[in-house]
Amino acid sequence: MKIGILEILTFPASSLSESCYGALVSRQYSSIMPQTVSYWCRSLGHEVYYNTYWGVGNILKKLPKDLDFVFVSCPTHLSHLAYIVGKFYKNRAITVLGGPHAKCYPEDSLRFFDLVVKRCDKTTIQSILNKEYAKGTTIDTEFAKLEFPSVEQRFPEIKKSFILDRSFLSVVPYLTSVGCPNRCPFCVDWNSEYSPLSIDLIREDFYFLSKTIPSAIIGFHDPNFGTNIDEVLDLMISINFQNPYVMECSLDSLTSTVVKKLKKTNCVLIAPGIESWTAYSQKSGCDKCDPMEKLEHIVGVLENLKEVTNYIQSNFIFGLDTDEGDTPLRLTRELCSRVPSIWPNVNLPMAFAGTPLHKQLMKQDRLLPMPFSFCVNPYLTIVPKNYDIEDFYLRFTNFIAFVTNRASLSKRIQGRALLEKIVHVFRSGAMKLDLVQMNRILKEIRKDKGFRRFHSGESKILPQYYLRKTQEFFGQLYSMFSPEEQHWLLNPLTFVDQ
Repeated sequence: MKIGILEILTFPASSLSESCYGALVSRQYSSIMPQTVSYWCRSLGHEVYYNTYWGVGNILKKLPKDLDFVFVSCPTHLSHLAYIVGKFYKNRAITVLGGPHAKCYPEDSLRFFDLVVKRCDKTTIQSILNKEYAKGTTIDTEFAKLEFPSVEQRFPEIKKSFILDRSFLSVVPYLTSVGCPNRCPFCVDWNSEYSPLSIDLIREDFYFLSKTIPSAIIGFHDPNFGTNIDEVLDLMISINFQNPYVMECSLDSLTSTVVKKLKKTNCVLIAPGIESWTAYSQKSGCDKCDPMEKLEHIVGVLENLKEVTNYIQSNFIFGLDTDEGDTPLRLTRELCSRVPSIWPNVNLPMAFAGTPLHKQLMKQDRLLPMPFSFCVNPYLTIVPKNYDIEDFYLRFTNFIAFVTNRASLSKRIQGRALLEKIVHVFRSGAMKLDLVQMNRILKEIRKDKGFRRFHSGESKILPQYYLRKTQEFFGQLYSMFSPEEQHWLLNPLTFVDQ
């Protein structure tokens, strides 16, 4: 059979700069599971077409038209692009949606796909290809331990992300574990049991990577790489693994022992999750600290990290129920001043279905009926507990203006290597585009009472501003939806927690 597999990574580019960003950056966001499904289908003897969409070209031309099965994966903010693909292949092939959006919103996804898969293994894929599931089925496979193919086995898929067919500056997605031991209520992995993958397979993969593509960057996609960081670092050191790599973990994992081990490896980026100044302090290794004590603790840890990597991204969320006043962004700004080389990555809270945060906000009627396309920065899809909406966006825009101003950028890149300078300049430019969008939203809040009432939770009428933005996101592709479908896209269903 002929099988197509497409992972959607970003919106269609609307300018030359967005096209360049997609070609250089967005295409590196490919994930492991679509590649794994592609390999499983190949290993079962089928003719497989794997591709990713990173914003350039016509998404409907990324796969052949004459397919028997089409598998699509996407995050929630790109789900409408996936729906377009599902509509295009309707009555041409059996369509299957997987990935983060399918996990959170299976019922809505079934409006445009024959099957929706929340979790699967190779046996599940074989059953799908054998047509053992009726159309309209949501599949959720209980597996004791998921085994991924080796890097060598999925290498044909990995090469799709290479820039100019070269591994230099290209990222290989990799996992050493699945699930997370933390239970953060905003995280889609909040109830996923932590399980490390086979250390023997990891060793085999590291040998292959070192020999075949030593210049490729390894992107660890573990929800919390720090959980088994000691064992993985010991393996890297023992086999002299020198591929550059990036990873995300909670700050409490970065002990002095781990930092010493990191010095012996080629870690080019660490993204510790700090989350909040008034909550989740156990993840920072400062469980009973007040905010100022937490700041001092974090400054100390980040200063130590500067000895082992040149790029540190600190992850925060602004708008949690524990946030109020100027404390959250004031302390984040103070951290940037104390450790100016870091990249402060501040996200707005997203309450995806199936998470405790979603359940809480639904009960409190604080979840805005926003189209899925806005479930991404810089859009706010919840009603803040402790902020007026104008005050919230004013604080956020002022902070982003501070992060992206010339003085902050100059301090951030001082003494950095050329490539690191380029990355910081690139990211500052991308964040300035978010700043433009936030200022437009702030302007709408100030001039449009209906807009303010919607964001305050007093009205369920979607402002015309978001209607226009949705049409801009998709351009001519938007016309593929019928008027009735457009209505449902713009007025999402009330989702029940899974």
